Amino acid sequence: MPDARLALSLVEKGWHGAREHTKSLPGGWRVVHLVKGPVDPSVRRLLGLDARTRLVGIPRRWYWPVAWAMLVRWGVTRRLGALVVDNTRAQRRMRPWAAWTGATVVWPGGPAETA
Repeated sequence: MPDARLALSLVEKGWHGAREHTKSLPGGWRVVHLVKGPVDPSVRRLLGLDARTRLVGIPRRWYWPVAWAMLVRWGVTRRLGALVVDNTRAQRRMRPWAAWTGATVVWPGGPAETA
């Protein structure tokens, strides 16, 4: 049995929705914010991340391959509980894969759905 559920947050367009949603998750959840592009240290300080939250900056070119790999890895182990997206394209792209893992797709500001 896995030690904690994971939320994979795909951050392409902005921080506020993803950050607020993942802060509302129960205490046993771990969150990985996968960010398209480098993350400045001042942004890390501004976000005030806690021990259960990781912020990973990925070069634009490798963003989607890394996102898919993380989704498959955590999907196979059944640890992925939520996939947080911030735009229609990401939701459309990832919804079938989230359904395969049983994860909930969440779009802060958009509709929430159980995949």
